[in-house]
Amino acid sequence: MRGKRSIPRSVASPVQAEPRWVGAAEIRASLAPERAVAALRAVLDSGFSPETDAPRGRVDTPGGSLLYMPSSLTLRDGYVCSGVKILTLTPANGVLGAPVIQGTYQFFGGPQQAPVAVLDGAALTSVRTPAVSALGAEMLLSPEAREEALRMLIIGTGVQAWEHARTFAALFSLGEIVVAGRSYGKAEALAARIRAELGVPSRAVTMDEGPLGSPLEPEVRRADLIVTCTAATEPLFRGEWVSDQAVVIAVGAHTPEARELDDTLMGRAEVLVESRSTATRESGEVIQGLENEVIVSQYSLVTLAEMTLFERRGFARPGVFTTTGMPWEDLALAAEVVRGLGEETAAGGWV
Repeated sequence: MRGKRSIPRSVASPVQAEPRWVGAAEIRASLAPERAVAALRAVLDSGFSPETDAPRGRVDTPGGSLLYMPSSLTLRDGYVCSGVKILTLTPANGVLGAPVIQGTYQFFGGPQQAPVAVLDGAALTSVRTPAVSALGAEMLLSPEAREEALRMLIIGTGVQAWEHARTFAALFSLGEIVVAGRSYGKAEALAARIRAELGVPSRAVTMDEGPLGSPLEPEVRRADLIVTCTAATEPLFRGEWVSDQAVVIAVGAHTPEARELDDTLMGRAEVLVESRSTATRESGEVIQGLENEVIVSQYSLVTLAEMTLFERRGFARPGVFTTTGMPWEDLALAAEVVRGLGEETAAGGWV
């Protein structure tokens, strides 16, 4: 009887530990705002083109939708990684007090593409979104504006409104944060949290029209930074209210039929996007602006990669960054979390 033939070590599969679970607390501890923005910028500095990133996928479900966002990167230190974020969006959960967004991020690394970690997808998203916004704001703000105490207007009162306040307070000098919401009570609650936890002067305004007009108009006119984090499908304010020196970050609309900014502003502004392919596929502001011919061409849009390459700064008109989120951004931050935890695969750690 022949004995068992051993498998040569050179072709044997490496022993792989089970993927590590990384929860929300570890993600936040690993991704301070400065580190998150630096990780995104490092990917762009490496020469990666977001135009080559995989498109996100969407599947309708009985309760809402399932989103999946795959990507692959070779980081500047040579480490190869891939990953996919899988999220469910369930609008009815908001009424029940349950999370509207839930999901996980599957992270694979090394030459063997071994599964390294599973991360809390909602927590990763909550950090990634304002980090991308802050990166866009850094690119659009003039050097002179960066040296001043900025007046920030946040429209929206949900999770992302708070996350943007937290991130921007860490990265910029803010003289005041004004919170605008449909519910004055929710806006004031967020403003109170900003005062207590961030130490930034903050106050609330309602978005409801009154006998003297919109209380939002004077706030928009005075703002240096405007961030819209809403579920709106129609423009939130009139584009002519925005000053030529202001920067507007539109976060909430990421379907062709939804928008937070009007054609007037899109026609006036220097428009920054994550990538042309993503913007013309998912951004309602861009898609409708092109259809209505207030945006001359998709090639008049400026991308993050182009801003990184040419270091364009300072414009004689408002700056608008319309962001939908891209898979490479989640992967870049997931990799930074895994790096911070010192995780390695049996198939090869960080190079």
